[in-house]
Amino acid sequence: MAQRVLVVSVRPRWVTEIVSGRKTVELRRRPPRLDQPVVSLIYETSPGCRLRAKCLMGPIVTNTPRSLWLQLGDRSGVTINEYDAYFAGTLKAYAIEIQRVEEMPAHLSLEYLRQKANFVVPQSWSWATPRLLEALGMCQ
Repeated sequence: MAQRVLVVSVRPRWVTEIVSGRKTVELRRRPPRLDQPVVSLIYETSPGCRLRAKCLMGPIVTNTPRSLWLQLGDRSGVTINEYDAYFAGTLKAYAIEIQRVEEMPAHLSLEYLRQKANFVVPQSWSWATPRLLEALGMCQ
């Protein structure tokens, strides 16, 4: 069976940190299930509104918010105050490892993706459709 491709929505500030290599874990309150690292597409939210990067994501590290901060906070790209606000009220925190980041071509705007692949921006994350993979030349 072909491996699925993950699409993750990320705010522009964090995408810039990921592309630069300063942010090597993506924090999530509700992560996808990843048994192993998977090819992932990072969609930069407004105002960028485009597929910005391709990478491998996984595995997922799970811990209490405090323990996860001590373990991976320095790789998250956020301040302790931002981290605490994000995970407020949760008993578990999740960090997805990010590696082998490559920037995508600049023309992969939301308008282009909608036109070529009927792309719908995931609120947090989703699995790429065959039509999206075909439009990107990533048929598996």
